[in-house]
Amino acid sequence: MFWVWSLIVMGIAVGATGEDFRLEQRQNGKPEARPADPTVPTTSTTPDALTEMDKEITDQLQQIISKYQSECNDNSELAKQVDSLRAIAKLDKNSLVAKLNAKNAFQTFNEQRLSLEKQINDRIEAINDILPTLEPNSSCSRFYLKQREDLKKAKSLSNESKSKTLLANSSSCTPIETYDEDLDY
Repeated sequence: MFWVWSLIVMGIAVGATGEDFRLEQRQNGKPEARPADPTVPTTSTTPDALTEMDKEITDQLQQIISKYQSECNDNSELAKQVDSLRAIAKLDKNSLVAKLNAKNAFQTFNEQRLSLEKQINDRIEAINDILPTLEPNSSCSRFYLKQREDLKKAKSLSNESKSKTLLANSSSCTPIETYDEDLDY
């Protein structure tokens, strides 16, 4: 990732100065950066490379927006993230670093979102496996039904709220034993 940033910074610096720098060997063997000879044509120009990189990143942002747009109805945090990407995708090529940062931030957010949703679905599935083994309307049955309902609702919450809800609804039911005084010897 560091080399990408280096290339971007070099491209911006060279594009801003309008000069092409080349490394040349000094007589003492150490490389030295010197402006390129203006009479020698260069093979690529920085503005074209910057434009091409911007187009590629903008296309990637548009693909993300298209892919996740339909999922935004049920998740306000995802909708905000997609709206943010949409606004950043409209920026010009001088905002390439902002576009890269936004793309990386979305990917991190989305990986966490998908992981939490998988954990929620796994817990709901586990509860669905437990429920048929319980007495209907027992304390544990009601306990797991409430957990399942809370977990279903959590899918539309923020990642932070999903995490909290998952933690709060991952415990097992410990039935309260009834104490019968007549059986106490």
